[in-house]
Amino acid sequence: MSERITAKIDITAIAIEPIHHGAGTVGNLSRMRKQEIIGPDGELIETPFISGNSFRHTIRDGVVRFALDAMGAPERFSKAVVDLLFSGGHLSKTGAAVDLRRARKMEELFPALSLMGYSAGNAMVESKITVRNFHVACRENLFRTPEEVRAMPHAQLPAAHVRTVEFLTRHEATRSPHVSRLLTDGERDRLALEASEKLAGLREGKGDTTQMIASHDVIKAGAVLWGGIMLHDVTRSELAALQGGLMYACEGRHSDGGLLFRLGAKTKQGYGLVSMHFHGQLRDLVRAPTYSDSEEIVPHAKTYNADVDAYVEHLREHRDEILRFLEECMA
Repeated sequence: MSERITAKIDITAIAIEPIHHGAGTVGNLSRMRKQEIIGPDGELIETPFISGNSFRHTIRDGVVRFALDAMGAPERFSKAVVDLLFSGGHLSKTGAAVDLRRARKMEELFPALSLMGYSAGNAMVESKITVRNFHVACRENLFRTPEEVRAMPHAQLPAAHVRTVEFLTRHEATRSPHVSRLLTDGERDRLALEASEKLAGLREGKGDTTQMIASHDVIKAGAVLWGGIMLHDVTRSELAALQGGLMYACEGRHSDGGLLFRLGAKTKQGYGLVSMHFHGQLRDLVRAPTYSDSEEIVPHAKTYNADVDAYVEHLREHRDEILRFLEECMA
């Protein structure tokens, strides 16, 4: 029987950039997601947090992209297979007879999916990775804060001091000369006429494109959060799949020794960069990638890790069989 691994990895994260995790909007304000808790004295408290599921999605995305790149997979799949890979798929058949052989084959053939969990046909296969919520170190959370975080001065700050509001503005692009040159003569004439009529008080309204001003409720840069990852009965191949995925999700190493990842929402707008420090049995699970050469991330020969080497070799050797199997699962 192949080796199985169960492990707990604790994570401490320091916000390098503000973190946003949406919970709806009020006017132009995107609210921060908060968790309502009962304090030790019975008082109801709200503290900001980042759901573990949001970071789990980041891990799944990295795990799948690493596997596809390692295989040299085609750029096009059916929508059903894309959903299976990146969001876990869906149940497409009824009936109580679950094909356990297919689940075992998935674990053996394509560990990326058996690690993260999926639904296909009439079977739901549970994920082998649990990502805990990330909570902010603050006075209100002190009673449930891990010992190593409780000793930090951040843990004495009130939750209100950990949050702030950031403003976002989208500018009207056609006001820039290099952009306005791309407009047709007719469009330039129309916009000039509208502008002159507004100045003369002959036209009201904002026109067809306007400046957008919005604000986001965020966790401040410099805040400390804690969370973690649990692995449940994973194989060596599934562990290698996780390592590859985390390597893809990692944006490098920070000067404090931590690894750079993104938490929360609006990460493409610069939010959510954190320096993560891993503790526990598998604290050396992740290694910061080098982006100077793509082969250093998905190698043709060797990496820093024998398990990842074997995993990449397996994916390349069974590429065609894996791709056929994925299509059959969602047929």
